[in-house]
Amino acid sequence: TPPMPSTVGRLSPFLKTSWGVGAIGTTSMLYLVNMFLVFFLVRHVGMPAAVAGSLLAVTRFYDAVIDPAIGTLSDRTQSRWGRRRPWLLVGALLCPLSCIAIFNPPVGLSDGGLYTWMLVALLAYLTAYSLFSSPYMALGTEMSDDYAERASVMAYRTFFVYCSGLLVASGAPALVALLGKDRAAYSWMSVAVG
Repeated sequence: TPPMPSTVGRLSPFLKTSWGVGAIGTTSMLYLVNMFLVFFLVRHVGMPAAVAGSLLAVTRFYDAVIDPAIGTLSDRTQSRWGRRRPWLLVGALLCPLSCIAIFNPPVGLSDGGLYTWMLVALLAYLTAYSLFSSPYMALGTEMSDDYAERASVMAYRTFFVYCSGLLVASGAPALVALLGKDRAAYSWMSVAVG
């Protein structure tokens, strides 16, 4: 497939902001999983810490394989909406659903059932995250042939990444505290962030 036409010259602040804002949703969910999942699993679900940590480690190896695969598929996609947009749409729909599934394992599962649920939910989440983020990052680099403009586009994204980090790092614990600091509070927090 021929590369998406890119531009030379200055991109509008509106375009950069519109693209950069795309980082808020997926980054917020990523921060939520990275910062709160192990604590949630150990404290409120009763999973041994070694198992919770192992699940995260194993799924990160999967993530290292799936990212380049999705990037390659995204590069080769041909559709009337372009190469990246179909992937962005699927990832944007599946990422919140799988994030919610991570923080809502069914009550009463056996240990094996719980571990399986969490493994499947984490793999689904990481797949959905990659379905969005790999094409999203590629799209940002395709907006301009100018090095300074590409750097500026990424700076807008970085600003929104930091905003989502501050929001999740302070807002998620506040929401959990407001909702009762129990398992159900984490469930509602994942719905809010998703």
